[in-house]
Amino acid sequence: MKTKHLILSLVPFFLCAFFSDGFVHPDEHYQILELLNLKLTDIRKDEIFNWDFHLKMRSWFQVFIYFVMAKISFVNNPFTLAFLFRMFNGLLGWLGLYLICDAKRLPCLPYISWVWFVPFLLVRTSSESLSTSLFLIGAYFFLKDGKKNSIFSGLLWGMSFLMRFQMGVPILAVNIWKFIRDRRWSEALLHSFFLVIIILIGVMVDRWGYGEWTFTPFSYLKYNIFESKASEFGTSPFWYYFTAPLIKGGPPLALLLAIGCFLYWKQNSKSFWSIATISFLLVHVVIPHKELRFLTFIYILTPYFLSQVVIGNGRHWKVLWSLAILTNIVISFKTIFTPAHSTMNLYRFIYSDGASFYLTPAQPDGSYFKLTMPFYEGRRVETRPSHSIEAGIYITTTYKEYQLFSKSSACRKTFSNYPEWVLERNVFHWRERSAILNVWHCEG
Repeated sequence: MKTKHLILSLVPFFLCAFFSDGFVHPDEHYQILELLNLKLTDIRKDEIFNWDFHLKMRSWFQVFIYFVMAKISFVNNPFTLAFLFRMFNGLLGWLGLYLICDAKRLPCLPYISWVWFVPFLLVRTSSESLSTSLFLIGAYFFLKDGKKNSIFSGLLWGMSFLMRFQMGVPILAVNIWKFIRDRRWSEALLHSFFLVIIILIGVMVDRWGYGEWTFTPFSYLKYNIFESKASEFGTSPFWYYFTAPLIKGGPPLALLLAIGCFLYWKQNSKSFWSIATISFLLVHVVIPHKELRFLTFIYILTPYFLSQVVIGNGRHWKVLWSLAILTNIVISFKTIFTPAHSTMNLYRFIYSDGASFYLTPAQPDGSYFKLTMPFYEGRRVETRPSHSIEAGIYITTTYKEYQLFSKSSACRKTFSNYPEWVLERNVFHWRERSAILNVWHCEG
């Protein structure tokens, strides 16, 4: 592959890692970075840790990797650390895609890398993303013969499993597939031995994390599957994974990728990647609690599958391709150049502001905005509700509150996530649906 193609394929990963800070789903932050914060500092807010933390059913292996990175980098700024983690994840994901494309000598990497959700998902500090990257790299070695390759694939897939236990499904499926096909006892045993070694190391890492011995894979299976704890957060019918991605993935693009994926499965039904992804999908279809992020492993591979099949050159396909490309360009601008979470710029300001507590207007039901990410706060910071405008530093989160504080001669705005000229234009009534974040210094 030419150097310019490699550089071109790396660009979206770097841009996403730099600009797309924050999280898409809370688990990406609270099950990873806030656990890391417990080991790096003595700052904690017990209320932010949910039931699965207290049931000791999540592996600390990903947190441990980030902990080592934080220690050897000597970086203290949490935003810089998070960027390093996203860049690390992105590079691993890029390497995995490079290896599976290069294995077939296909120039598909630059195209796959610019599909909007590929870099956006792979730079995330989520277990779904990092487990996928490690599986892709491990697959490169698994598909090669030789004992060294068996060792490397076992180590990498052991880590992939510890990042997300559901990856055990495709790992088991393709191991059975390869053994039936090749009957290589020695390589299969060597691969399995080093996979188990990594899992045992994971047990020791969990001892470091929780402070007591526990076997998190069993706890996860017990509570989430046997006791259906995850179903308490909602259930969906089996067809959810066949319809929701088409709607939320950008319909023209998502439709094209779905067609490519199903054609690949049809044309290569007994291939390694079909066995891995179909087994993964079937298990998730059966599990009642469904979320789109759970299928990250399959989504990342859909552009690769599309590159492997030929779709007719008829007029309708040309129209679909054109709409898909346009959709991808539009969504890419949003996902690459904006924070993944709307409050990140506010937390940046708070980190540099130095105040120890903030007031925030109380709602009629008594609720109020709370700071809930000590990893980014960098110190002990509190938010307290206020029923009137008194002396103090305030955080407001709605346009209605913005208007109220703007009229007060005692309050001076020191931060806003939108410039004035944007706030003045209420196209499609966006202000009523958006988080309008501001910080005010008010005199008594």
